[in-house]
Amino acid sequence: MSLRLGLVPTMVVSSPEYAELFLKTHDTVFASRPKLQVVQCIWYGQKGMIFAPYGSFWRNICKLCTIELLSSSKIETFKSIRVEELLNFVKSIKSASESQCIIDVSGKVESLLEDMTFRMIFGFKDDRFHNLKSSIQEAGELVGALNVADCIPCLRAFDLQGLGRRMKACNKILDGILETIIDEHVRDAKELQGQHRDFIDVMLSLLASDNTREIHLDRENMKAIVLDMNAAAMETTSTAIEWVITELLKHPRVMKLVQEELESIVGLDRMVEETDLIKLSYLKMVIMETMRLHPVVPFLLPHESTEDITINGYFMPKNPELL
Repeated sequence: MSLRLGLVPTMVVSSPEYAELFLKTHDTVFASRPKLQVVQCIWYGQKGMIFAPYGSFWRNICKLCTIELLSSSKIETFKSIRVEELLNFVKSIKSASESQCIIDVSGKVESLLEDMTFRMIFGFKDDRFHNLKSSIQEAGELVGALNVADCIPCLRAFDLQGLGRRMKACNKILDGILETIIDEHVRDAKELQGQHRDFIDVMLSLLASDNTREIHLDRENMKAIVLDMNAAAMETTSTAIEWVITELLKHPRVMKLVQEELESIVGLDRMVEETDLIKLSYLKMVIMETMRLHPVVPFLLPHESTEDITINGYFMPKNPELL
């Protein structure tokens, strides 16, 4: 379906067949991102992974982050943090159960994922992350808002919806927190003598090494990537877990099958470990079906075509947004 949102031509893809054509068959044509005001203001002008335009920079930054930050060996180094936080989570659930307290499952899961994420990325958790969390949530809301300034760019200076002011306030808080944390890591770098406690340490070492020879990275790239990781890891994951729990409670038969699989593969005398996950095929199917029924976000982030193209007899010019 073709729309025009203000001055911006927009294509809406709402069927699986056309989604495959746009995002798989012709993925390189539609792999870029539009220059939204919120991205320019909060995400440092498309300097991270999620909102970067398609091209050599995006390919190199994804390759760099995959190898140096998200590889199996790097993730394995933070296993002790994940195990520790998970044990604390289980203990808190047991304690609340013994005292017959009401448990806010959503809040508990969110807190668990936030603590894991903050410790893996920043190396610690403290009260300042409350402002970071709320600002990341605000940034997510601003990304999802229909901004008139993006549809009619000449109105951007008037800030009719007040979104520009919110973006600037959000960026000020996020940038202040991230700059403080990065400065602390820079001061501690000499004592670590090349050891990496967290993702910030890894990024700082990349900025100072030859690993960045294919692309030029600066602190704004670093802050944008950190925002990408926090935004992607927190709310979406907790939402998916909540839906899995909800669906299992609604379908006792499925829950019983999951329990039987856990008992047969893991047993009753130890906790589930990350190495067990590959063997839990039925649990994996439950998670995948839940995510099919309940997508964690209503829409994918918008794409933008980089060249004229004809698909199934329909001509589409360069630069329309794709939803």
